[in-house]
Amino acid sequence: MPADRRLTERLLTLTRDCYARPQAQLPQACGTRAKTHAAYRFFDHARVRKDTLHAPHYQATAERAAEQPDVLAVQDSSGLSNTAHPDTEGLGPLNTTRDGSLGLWLHDTLAFTPAGLPLGLLDVQLWARDAETHGKRATRYARAIEDKESAKWLKSYAAASALAQR
Repeated sequence: MPADRRLTERLLTLTRDCYARPQAQLPQACGTRAKTHAAYRFFDHARVRKDTLHAPHYQATAERAAEQPDVLAVQDSSGLSNTAHPDTEGLGPLNTTRDGSLGLWLHDTLAFTPAGLPLGLLDVQLWARDAETHGKRATRYARAIEDKESAKWLKSYAAASALAQR
């Protein structure tokens, strides 16, 4: 996100509001209707993208990791269920198509010291499975790794390797 004072201020306001109420949904975290509308405008803004929002955090993680003799890069995939709001657009199946659970998948890589001190995120990937192509398990051996969700693990490994080289 190119430097834009208004977008930066909105991001900081959103961060403070969500930090103060981590369990709240966005409207409750924002507190007022005007701030909620401003939050949605922020997320819809053309210059607000996940990769540019994460870049400063990744850089800070790299700086903290550089001070450590050893760093562990821990990866995990988690399904984020959204059964409370099934009409939300952009969701995909989490488990089997039959169980009907909808949501998003999150794959992240966190850096830790061997003592367990978290240093920050190295990589974050978020996606919705395509309901039309869900359930391709029978063809898993015939597909290239790039066409599988397991490619997410390789992308995160590449991020950890790049950090190790720096």
